[in-house]
Parts: sequence; structure tokens; C-alpha cells
Amino acid sequence: MVPGCVSGLYTQAQTKINLEPLANYAGVTFVNAKVASADLDGCKLLLDNGSELVYDVVSFDIGSATRGHDEVKGAGEFSIPTRPISELVTRIEEAERGIGVDDDVEVVVVGGGAAGIELAFAIKARWGKERTGKTGVEILDSNNVLFPGESESCRGAVVKELSKRGIKVTHGAVVKEVREGEDDFLKLIMLGDGEAVGFRFGEYIRGRWVWELKDFIDVGFMDLFDVEKIGGGGTEEGGSTKDYDEHESEREKEVRVEVEGIDAETAGREISRTDGDVDVLRNWHIMKRMMREEGSEWFEEARRVWARRGA
Repeated sequence: MVPGCVSGLYTQAQTKINLEPLANYAGVTFVNAKVASADLDGCKLLLDNGSELVYDVVSFDIGSATRGHDEVKGAGEFSIPTRPISELVTRIEEAERGIGVDDDVEVVVVGGGAAGIELAFAIKARWGKERTGKTGVEILDSNNVLFPGESESCRGAVVKELSKRGIKVTHGAVVKEVREGEDDFLKLIMLGDGEAVGFRFGEYIRGRWVWELKDFIDVGFMDLFDVEKIGGGGTEEGGSTKDYDEHESEREKEVRVEVEGIDAETAGREISRTDGDVDVLRNWHIMKRMMREEGSEWFEEARRVWARRGA
């Protein structure tokens, strides 16, 4: 959700998880302090407030960092790291203070994956709204094409949106490490203007309904960690740690049952729509059915219709 915050679609508060009530809900003691030193032989942690924590097992989870940021000369001084992610919007706001509304700005986003592309869209949307100066955005990608594991039509959908917004892409950076990731999953990329594009099964979806779907998924994820919305608690005295998505409204049930009975041609036709009257919940259930039935005759026919209409 952070790129959405950068572009102005969310507030910073909507992108943050309040740890203390979440910990209380889960029956976990939350200590807001830094570890000053560790006594590994004595299994103790000395905190910066002078107190000690005794442990049987300790896990050091210090958050992610922007890869290579500390090793690249000048990066710390002249670039904005995306990690910690919680500080990204604040860093961008600080950078904005030195930019006049009439100034021309050139922004380079390092990384041509979904996160980098989304950030590029977000920056373009944020700095293109109320500024009279030009905002140039360029993505540096390590591959020869964007999303090399996706189909040509999927890549073309993103390239088209990038080109429409004047966002340049430069390929060919040196890759130092390659790790195998998931082969195929639903990728949703907001465009910064209330629309989004998405990929699955080598095909693409586009439109306002795709943004509404992304918003639904992202906000739903954040709600999992909002104790005011999940209710109860994680201790024996109250509440449960069961799956949070147990409740299904009557509307959702009706749509799910309806989608189970639609033919493949209708499914493919609906999922490829880009107009503003798309039923988001219906298309989400169509997508989920396609995920469940991947490889079936129904799936293959729906995908053929989808591909034909998206061409």
C-alpha cells in the first residue's frame, strides 16, 4: 500500500500496523526498546533502558534493508532508500521541500520489478498533480525486458501504461544474485490515478476495477492486524487465533455460487473488461475460480476468450 500512499491514494496512517494492541491481542508482551548488548552464554538481552530480558530462544528480526545501498558509493548521500518501508513517504516528503513547483525534476527508480514499477507510477502521479515543472521518471531494470516470466501481452500492458505517462525504462543493469521465486501469482500494479493493471496466467487485466480489487486485497490485509476489526483476543481468556476470513456475507455467497455456474466464455469476457461498470466482487471470484481450476477445459476456454479480447 505504500506506493498508493506516495501517490496520495492512502494516508500514512492507513499503511501502518499498530504493534502494541496487536501484540496484546495475540497474548504477546510488547517491549518498545533497543537491544544494547547480548549475553549469549547467559541467554540475556540488555536493553537500552537498563532492563534485561532472559530468553530460552531468541530470534533477531531487524527488518529488511535496501540491497547494496551501503556498498554503492554516494547512495547514502544522494538517494532515497525504500527500506525501512515505514520511512519512505517521510523521506520523499523531505526531498520535496527542496523542490519548487516550477522546478524540473528527474527521478530514477532502481529496480524493474512490480515494486519498482509501482513506485515509478506513484512518483509520477504525486509530482505531476500540482507542479508546473516537468517530472521525468526513469526505471533502471536489470533484465532485458520487464517481467521476463510473463507473456508478451502482459509486458505490453505495463509498457503501454509507462509510455502513456512518459516513464522511461532502461534495461541491462548487472545482477549479482538470482533467487528462484514463485512462477506465477496475481500481480496487481496501481497506476497512481485510480486504475491498475494485473497479470495472471500470462494474460493481463486493466481498469478501475483492478485498482478496486487491489485496494480490497491490500486494505483487507491491513485489517488482519487491526485489533478493532478482528475482535476478541489471542489468549485463552478471550478471542481466537482462527482464520480471520471465516465470515462470508450473503452478497459474497450469492456471487460465489453464481460464478461457479457461469460458462467459460462469459468468464473470459468479464475478466477482460476495462470499462467502469465492472462488478469487482464477481470478477474476483472469477479469478479465484480460474486459479482453482487451472488446466481444466473450462479454464482453458476462459483463458482463450480473455486473451482474444485483451489482444
